[in-house]
Amino acid sequence: EAGAAYANHYRNFGLTDQRAKGGNLAGELQQYLATSGRSQAVVAEELGISRQHLSTVLSGRRPMSPAIEQKISNLLQRASTLQLPLE
Repeated sequence: EAGAAYANHYRNFGLTDQRAKGGNLAGELQQYLATSGRSQAVVAEELGISRQHLSTVLSGRRPMSPAIEQKISNLLQRASTLQLPLE
């Protein structure tokens, strides 16, 4: 439910991973949020940053620091290893 709201918000405001700083990594995190059903607040807590900080990074209003890039990359890597085939 939270992921759907997030995806709708970004669609309604025309935001894409092209606009967000960090390029593809920001886009991958946006996709993860939209498909996982997890909220920005939960993911931000896992990353060790505030929800507001995550929101400004994803919207492109704040550049993605190397430390945040690494944390996001690690989160996405862990998430991808947990996804099993549906067969």
